[in-house]
Amino acid sequence: AVSVLVLLHNPTITATACTFASALLLSVSKYFFAITFPENKLPRNIFHYLVGLASFIVAIAVFIPGLFFHSVSVPEPYYVVLENGPYAGWYSLLITYLLLYPIIHLLRKRNHITEQNINQQITLLAHGVSVFFVIGLITNSILPVFFGIYSFNGTGPIFSVILVCFIVYIITR
Repeated sequence: AVSVLVLLHNPTITATACTFASALLLSVSKYFFAITFPENKLPRNIFHYLVGLASFIVAIAVFIPGLFFHSVSVPEPYYVVLENGPYAGWYSLLITYLLLYPIIHLLRKRNHITEQNINQQITLLAHGVSVFFVIGLITNSILPVFFGIYSFNGTGPIFSVILVCFIVYIITR
């Protein structure tokens, strides 16, 4: 499907849409991981499934030209400059929720668990998610949107690797 989009549209726009969809996939995956950790049980609250469904719909909708972004340019090989579309704010709100809720959820969960090892795992996971959230928020939202600084766009996703390292460490403990 992506290769068809590349043929039909500008490859830069398609690559940017893939980036938006990938960020959403990473965020919703982390969201559900935090909800199910450490019990490994599916959430009972239907709201979580609605958030997942909304994320899936938005991940598809980012490929519709002009909805979330337009006028994409690549001034340097490592970052993209774009103009926000009419639904860019909703995308940002969804991503912010998907990144912020797990931190709050993990900290609440930590207060209710008495087993020291699991409590420490949850604390480490909350720290990893917090670092990823703050760096991503600054480099991918605040700097580009409010200050027009796009040169740090690649920094936020790099911190997802650090988050994965936190998760691997926590699971292996």
